[in-house]
Amino acid sequence: MNPEQLSPAILQIIEILKNGSLDDNFDLVKISTTEELDDKAKIFELAIACAKNSRLKDAKILLKQLCRYGKDPLYFYNLGLIHSLEGKQNQAIESYEAALAIDKNHRHTLINLSSSLIDIGRYEDALTITNNATELNPNMIEAWINKAIASGNLKKLDVSVHA
Repeated sequence: MNPEQLSPAILQIIEILKNGSLDDNFDLVKISTTEELDDKAKIFELAIACAKNSRLKDAKILLKQLCRYGKDPLYFYNLGLIHSLEGKQNQAIESYEAALAIDKNHRHTLINLSSSLIDIGRYEDALTITNNATELNPNMIEAWINKAIASGNLKKLDVSVHA
């Protein structure tokens, strides 16, 4: 990101991230996400950078705000990933479902939703998701693997063997 192209709100967020956490600066994040569309893209970049640097709490704050003001499935998908990493599968599932409400064919969301469903023992639901995913794209290896896991847990060996 070129600093000359950033809004004052984005520059403030970057400065806060350099010196600590966004915890006490929630209002600033809220203000910046209501501004122009370009700010949303930059905030998304910051959220991903935070997540890549194990600053999941900051990434989650940024993504939650983006989810409130933007309808991009990637906001919800990435928030779901963070919830999943934190072991909060039910929250991950909610985020993935919100992403799919925007784009029902989002490949990575389908795969991760089925994984989270498997993690909490909702094998029938996972099987439904993986069936949809493999119909959309028969080459989606991760979906076939999740389908086999869900089927195996349901003792549906005929489905699992064909996966």
